[in-house]
Formats: sequence, C-alpha cells, structure tokens
Amino acid sequence: MSSEIILYSASAFFVFLGLLNSFKVSHSLAHIKKQQKNLAAKKAEYCPDVFVLIPVLREAKIIGNSLENFSRLKYPADKLNIVVVTTEKEHETFSEPDTPEVVKTKITLLNKRLEREAFLHIHYPNKDGVKSDQLNYAIEKLSQKFPSRFQDNTYIGVYDADSSTNDDVIELLAADGSVNGWADAYQQPTLYIKNHPGGNILAGSFSLLQTAFAFYHENYNLITASKMRYLIGHGLFVKWSSLKEAGLFPTPVEDTRLGHIFSYLKKDIRLLPSFDTVETAPRITARIRQASVWFIGESYFWMDRKIATKIKPIPSLRILWLGTYKLYRNAVWMFRGGILLILLALLIYKFGPIALLPPLIYLTLPIVILISKLDQINVSWPKILFSLLLSPVEFLFMSLGPLVGFIKTSIFRSDNKNFLFPKTERV
Repeated sequence: MSSEIILYSASAFFVFLGLLNSFKVSHSLAHIKKQQKNLAAKKAEYCPDVFVLIPVLREAKIIGNSLENFSRLKYPADKLNIVVVTTEKEHETFSEPDTPEVVKTKITLLNKRLEREAFLHIHYPNKDGVKSDQLNYAIEKLSQKFPSRFQDNTYIGVYDADSSTNDDVIELLAADGSVNGWADAYQQPTLYIKNHPGGNILAGSFSLLQTAFAFYHENYNLITASKMRYLIGHGLFVKWSSLKEAGLFPTPVEDTRLGHIFSYLKKDIRLLPSFDTVETAPRITARIRQASVWFIGESYFWMDRKIATKIKPIPSLRILWLGTYKLYRNAVWMFRGGILLILLALLIYKFGPIALLPPLIYLTLPIVILISKLDQINVSWPKILFSLLLSPVEFLFMSLGPLVGFIKTSIFRSDNKNFLFPKTERV
C-alpha cells in the first residue's frame, strides 16, 4: 500500500509540474505580446549604433540564406553593421565549399545591392579558439576601426549562422531603450522549430520540448529576474559599457556565463518581443553533444562568481542563493530523464497503460499551450502528435547531454576544446 501512495504522489507531482510549467508558458507569452504591443506604438527617440556579429565555422551551406535574412533588418543605415566572423579553425579539416570564401562572395553581392558597406567580414587568425574568441577578436578590431561608434549605449548583437529573425528586432530594441532606459542586455526568445523535422520524429520532439522549456524556464526567469539567469548566444544584444565592464565575453561558453555574471551583478536583462528561430540538430548523438556543451557552460557559475566579485562586492546571501539554485537546476537537468523513465516503468507495471497519462501531461501540456497561443509553429497536427507521443524518449536523451558534459569535465578533465565544445551539427 505504501508503494502505491508513493507512486500516486509522484504522479500527482508530475501533473502539478505540467500545470505549473503551462502557467509559466502562458505568463511568458502574455508578457511578450504585451511588450510587443506597447513598443509597436512607440517611436525610438534615439538609435544607438549596433554591430551584429555572426561567428561561423563550416557554415558554407547555410550562411548565404542567413545573410539574406539579416540584409532585411530595418534600422538607420549609418547605425548598423552585420559582421561575419570566420575562423582559421575552418581549415583544420578539408571542407568544400570554404566558408570564408562563400562569405566574401556573399557580402560583396549584398553590399553592392544595398549600395553601402552594411556587411563586414573579419577572420579570426587562430585555429585554437572557440566562439567567444572569435567574438572578442572581432570586437577588438571593430573598436579600432570605428572608435567613435563605440559609445556606452552601443549594442553588440550576436546570432548563430542558422538564426532567422524578424526585420524589426533592432527597432524594437531602440524603442524600448528610448522609453524604458537602456538595458544591459536584451535577449530574444528562441524557437527551435526552423526545420521541425516531420520525418524525424525524435528531432521533432526535441524542437517542441526545447521551445517549451525556453518559455517556462529561460524566458520566465528573465521576466521574473529573481533567480540565476543565463543568456543564449543567438538573438542576444549586450550594451557596450556593460560588456566592457565584464571584460568582454567570457571564454569558453560566452553566452551562458555572461548571463551568470550579470545575474550576480543584478544587471538589467530584458526580453525583446521578437522571436529568433533556429534549427534542431537532426541526429541524436549531435543533440547530446550540443546539450553537453550547454551543461558545461552552466557548470562555470562558480568561476563566474569570481569574475563578478572582481567588478564589485556581491552580498554573501546573494552568492549563496544563486549558487544553491544553480546546483539544484544542474542536478535536475542531469537526473530528470532517468527519474521520469523509472517512474514511468513502475507506473505501467503497477497500473497499466493508463499510467502514461501523468508523465505525458508533464511533458506535453506546456507544448500544447504554447502551440495554441503562438502562431509561429506552422507544423501539421499529425506531425506534432507523433512528436508528442515520443516526447518521453527524447526527454531521456535530453538528460544524457548534461551527464556527458559532467563526465567530460569531472572525469576526463580534458582541456581539448574540440572534445569539450564540438561543432554544432547543421541540417
């Protein structure tokens, strides 16, 4: 009888979490829509200089379409540059076509069409480097080339090569800054559905699960601002004065760690009411490797505390609270898939197929709420239903990533950047 009570309690807890996360999805969406409506009625009184950086590595197949998307950004021509940052690491292995050459050709065509030097190309000259090294090198070169444009309210934007964004996103930033003051960082909400793979059901499950997670955890935490927050390295805009104070992008894993530093320092991070849409890696192994990198970034939070305390004293209680929360979140991330799988097996053994209902509510209800309230997910319902049914399987794989990251850093203790931070697989 006691075992049944435990199983009933566990089932009820998962249903509660599903309802709670669904509320958080609704709250985040309502906030974003309200913000979008308010800013659409405002006009920017001042437009700061903006440099959008796109660090790339072996992205020749997709970078052309991405740059076409960025060529449509609406913003005063003399205030915006899109900077593609290639790297010498491209030539570690033979790749054809060659990304730097594709980039040079494409930006020449775009600049000719736009009749101005909207696009710039900077090449990071070292093979031993990661994304943060590319970004910091590009910032150094840009600040030397355009010293008068690097003012306190200049913004450094960052996107991945697979990013696709609305053309008014920087106008919204300028409107918000003019009305509400200039935030230390702006973050776009991310949709992982750019290539929702209808024929690849597990990858489709990931795209929906990760998008829902972005709303009930990442976006919700940015809105409430009471917990440790992290940033996402696409659809990210950082104020130059704040980035310079932090010592530029921390390396490695620049986005997550900058969010940690800003959380310790109580910096103002706001959501931009415009979505950044990115791809989902098609292979399970690639998604696990990608999640391992995300986890490694999360695990640097204690080192990020040291960076923050060098900038200014941080109250001990704040350090304790944020550190405890981050340890809890990392533990949940590692073990939640295994716990759910064990509970699911016990429930089915005890109660039969009906026991699938509580875990499915936990996983899929936030997704259903998201789809019903968001008109951005243009995927047929049969494909969505298949992906939802297999979400427990993909959820387990999503927990393997942090375990791999933990093993890499805690057991192997390797300094090999290619091993720790593998290239993200594109479609």
